[in-house]
Amino acid sequence: MKTVRFSDVLKQAGEPELHLLLIEPGKDKGLQRAVREHRVMTLHQFQGGKSDYGAIGFEKDVRGQVLVFPKSLKQFDGKKVVAIKYELLKEASIPEPRRGAQEQPPAAKIDKRKREKKKSDQPETGKVMEFPTATAPEEKVDHTERVDDEEKVDGIDEVRTLVRRAADALRKGKNEIALDLLDRILRS
Repeated sequence: MKTVRFSDVLKQAGEPELHLLLIEPGKDKGLQRAVREHRVMTLHQFQGGKSDYGAIGFEKDVRGQVLVFPKSLKQFDGKKVVAIKYELLKEASIPEPRRGAQEQPPAAKIDKRKREKKKSDQPETGKVMEFPTATAPEEKVDHTERVDDEEKVDGIDEVRTLVRRAADALRKGKNEIALDLLDRILRS
């Protein structure tokens, strides 16, 4: 079988696009059109010592990728394409999803989120405010702020003080300290 270098195919047929097989190939109209126009190459990809190569046309049940070229590959029919350089490939384009009649355009959704955020930023009177938990990883925990479990909590003022300390610890990302403080309140 005669061979042709991948770079020579690129010079003649243009830069290909990687085609994602998101649906069954027989139902993919774009792929079927490219096959009829002789613009498809199937890449045979191997793990280990074997080199990858390309075959002109679409081959079912092949473990590899499908490339669609802008120009016909008919002149390379029957040749094995060697020296595949993946860095020369375009990234696959994923088609935009169709929008239904009831779905809002993205800009309207963003504006709605901004309005909701502005409303939530203003505390309402008589409501309990929630403190967000920290999402940063706790690499260094300051163990000097730990609470002694043996101390008893006396009175509402001390409970308020401990709740404030727990809230401050949460804001600083010190979840363990906040949990210790809250546990201490509950055990009293």
